Amino acid sequence: MELSSEQIEEIVKVAEKAARKFVASNIPSKETEDLEIAVEVETNDELKVDIEIGLDTLSDGSNQREIVEGAVEAAHMAIRSELNRLR
Repeated sequence: MELSSEQIEEIVKVAEKAARKFVASNIPSKETEDLEIAVEVETNDELKVDIEIGLDTLSDGSNQREIVEGAVEAAHMAIRSELNRLR
């Protein structure tokens, strides 16, 4: 599947939005000190997407890692959904 630069940009936006939404639904915004989301897309022979999330919270939440992992999974699910829509 060939993707245009506009489609790649949309995939990045969809992934970032899904990750932010997941984090926001699990941590109150006043508790979030810093949230960085990086989505990198490569389209050589196949589509490769790397998602990195950096999260700092004001509280010492032991579930922070689980939230980051959940946000990455939410981003991947949103990408799959977008790719299905583009087909």
